[in-house]
Amino acid sequence: MGGTEPAPFPVQTPFGTKIIRQSVDLDEETLMKVAKIGHGQYFRAADTDQLQKIYNIIDQQEKTEIKVKEFFHFKELYPWFLVPALFLLLMEITIRTTVLRTIP
Repeated sequence: MGGTEPAPFPVQTPFGTKIIRQSVDLDEETLMKVAKIGHGQYFRAADTDQLQKIYNIIDQQEKTEIKVKEFFHFKELYPWFLVPALFLLLMEITIRTTVLRTIP
């Protein structure tokens, strides 16, 4: 959202991508109003310790049950068809070049 220090932004120039540092203003008053309207809370984390505290608060307040998608592991069965198909192909090539060989 923003911070107190300039943030790096990639900018496309004719000579390629250049990283410039640009100041980003954080409108905390509006963010607090949005949180109040949405019946939520506004948090500001300036470092990782504050962010971890915020995650702990959110984790304690979160009561929603979530559904976890379960992924199945499939076993590929194509080798059961590939091996006989390759065998039949080699057999057909062998028979065509030996027994059923045609002379032009």
